[in-house]
Amino acid sequence: MKSKSLLLGAIASVFSVGSASASQLTVYLTGHVTGVYDSAGMLGGQLTVGQTLTGQYTYDTSVLDHDSSWNYGDYPQANWQGSVRLSVGSAVFESDLTAPYWRYEVVVHPPDQPGYQGFIRLLTSGYKSLANGAPVNDVQINFDDYPGDTPSSDALPTSAPDLPRFGQPNINVMGYNGTSSYGVVFAIDSVSTVPPDGGWTTALSYAFHHCGYFAFRCLTFGRSLTTIYG
Repeated sequence: MKSKSLLLGAIASVFSVGSASASQLTVYLTGHVTGVYDSAGMLGGQLTVGQTLTGQYTYDTSVLDHDSSWNYGDYPQANWQGSVRLSVGSAVFESDLTAPYWRYEVVVHPPDQPGYQGFIRLLTSGYKSLANGAPVNDVQINFDDYPGDTPSSDALPTSAPDLPRFGQPNINVMGYNGTSSYGVVFAIDSVSTVPPDGGWTTALSYAFHHCGYFAFRCLTFGRSLTTIYG
């Protein structure tokens, strides 16, 4: 009982700081590699077709539409609002919040009429290099509906996409320098707003970045108690 009290106290202390993250949507996803295009060997053989992918993307749902048309929503995210992290094998594709060429836009396009294509796309640039030094320049996350009935408006989604309604949801990763380039394509198999670890990663990350080192240590201690005592 004491361990649970300590745990609840730690969590309460972290999230009592306010609702700064209330408008942040994080979607967790899984997938697998469907294509690797790397004739120059920039990836060093790290990725092969069939490997599994885990990851997440985050954006601020309070951002206003920067496109005035009725059938096209454009929601740019600053580097403190949007982020992407994808992990497959030994490779990690992760947003670099200090990148000078930052880009993160959520684009929403409902079908112009029934039968026409609709989509939700995340267009992002500005990533950390891979461990072997290979650059990661652009990541595009695509939820495309070719029958043309999703999404129903150009409003910014506030929940995970309804995956069965999109024909071939996928992720394209691209890296290039002055002489070489590579591309990787992933199929998206699942999406959810529920963290795969029950929420500990989100809590620890929020504590560390927004509440200080002490709050981070409190949650780390609480997690240890849960592991030991259940």
